[in-house]
This record gives sequence, structure tokens and C-alpha cells, in this order.
Amino acid sequence: WERAYGTELTEYCFGAVQTDDGGYAIAGSIEWAGLHNEDALLVRIDSEGEELWTQRFGGDYDDTFYSIDKSFDGGFVMGGNTSSFRNTPEENFYFVRTDSLGERVWETVYGGRNQDRCHSIMITTDGGYALGGYSLSSGHNSFRMVKTGPDPLLNNAQLMDPAFPSAFILHTPYPNPFNSTTRIAFQ
Repeated sequence: WERAYGTELTEYCFGAVQTDDGGYAIAGSIEWAGLHNEDALLVRIDSEGEELWTQRFGGDYDDTFYSIDKSFDGGFVMGGNTSSFRNTPEENFYFVRTDSLGERVWETVYGGRNQDRCHSIMITTDGGYALGGYSLSSGHNSFRMVKTGPDPLLNNAQLMDPAFPSAFILHTPYPNPFNSTTRIAFQ
């Protein structure tokens, strides 16, 4: 299938992730009618491409999502940039966490006095997040990386999820030495 999503306004898709039910969540932005400002946008579709819901995020100025990942509880985390939430006209990293219906759980902004743009986000094995992009706040164009601690909404059982092993052990092959075959155990 192939589908287009949106309104008579201008929408952009910059990231997508497949959901556990085979559908997708799409992150990007939508331009306000005639104002050339943008809201960050999250669209949820099912496995057949039918739109389930759409959520807009941001403030009075430009806000865009460039990256998306699934959170531990079926919600989503999006990284992008915003000009709405600091006392500066420059963009900063914009980080939003939602529940499975796209409702905002929390949001935060990272950055300095000059332009800082987030282009990538990922969930880390310790239950935190890593955001990557670039920054002009150091006086020149440079990489910017933000690493957060564990998500405050996670419990220890979610952090111990087998999808995120905390260690890997490779045991000595048996027999050793071996000729044509050996047995290698791991845990």
C-alpha cells in the first residue's frame, strides 16, 4: 500500500518506527496556515496504512521532530528542535515522551544560547535516552550529544527486560582443542 497523510497545510515526515502491532508511528512537522511556523507532528497508522490519530506538539514558534523511537511502555520518544521554549530565537534540542495514544507525558529542552539541533534519538540499555545532533553554542559548528539517566516512569522490572541484557558471558569451547567441531556455550 501507499498513502499520503495530512491536510491542506504542508507536512513533513522525518522519522518513522514500526509499532508492536505492525503499524507505524511517523514523526515530523506541520506548517501553520500561512504563518510559515511549524508544530512538531506525530501520526499513528495501522498495519494497513489507515490513520489512527494525529498529535501536534510545540509552542508559538518552529518545532520539528526529526527522530522517533518506541518507549518501553508502548509509547514514543521523539527528538527534534524547538524555538518555542527558551528566551532565545535560536533552536534547541526538543525531546518529547508520549504514551501509546500520543498524549504528552513530559517534554524537555536542551541547548545553549545559539542554535542546537537534534537529529537522532535512541533508547539506551540503562533505560535512559541518547540524543545526537549539532551545536553552534560552542562558537563553531560541532557535534552535540545528550545522554539522560533512566526514564523516571520505568520500574526495575522494565529495566531488567531480557531484550536489554546487562551482561554477556562466552564460556570456553568444549572440547578444546578441537578438530572439526566444538561446543560453545553462552549466557
